[in-house]
Amino acid sequence: MDDDKQLESLIHAELRKLPEVPAPANLMPRVLARLEARRPWWQKSWFAWPATMQVASVLLWLGVVGAVGFFGLEAWHGLQATWNESVLRDVLVSVLGALATSARASLATLNGQLWVIAGAALGLMVAMYLICVAAGSAFYRAFVQKR
Repeated sequence: MDDDKQLESLIHAELRKLPEVPAPANLMPRVLARLEARRPWWQKSWFAWPATMQVASVLLWLGVVGAVGFFGLEAWHGLQATWNESVLRDVLVSVLGALATSARASLATLNGQLWVIAGAALGLMVAMYLICVAAGSAFYRAFVQKR
């Protein structure tokens, strides 16, 4: 066992004396090209897809955009037809009235303490700002930052 350790240290010492051999200049581009060639077509850039898949994806995209436009217009026309009915208007007025009544009651409870309202508004603005920063950081990390 001791002979194995001595042999290992002798080989290690001799290998450390050897000069470092530089890698060929074209090694990295060749390795990257081989890795890129092994990737499936759907993981590559859209411009590298087969022509049939490009055409199919464009047709699919046009279909989705057309369907969203068609159903969006139908929903808009349906909403306009419903809006003319008094039921939706009555519901909207009653909901807004209830919100106004509850806000008025909340303000009356505060007895005019404007600093409480201002503090709550400031806290809400700070929370909204922090949510925007967190969402921006998450999107940057997920979609922009290189992995």
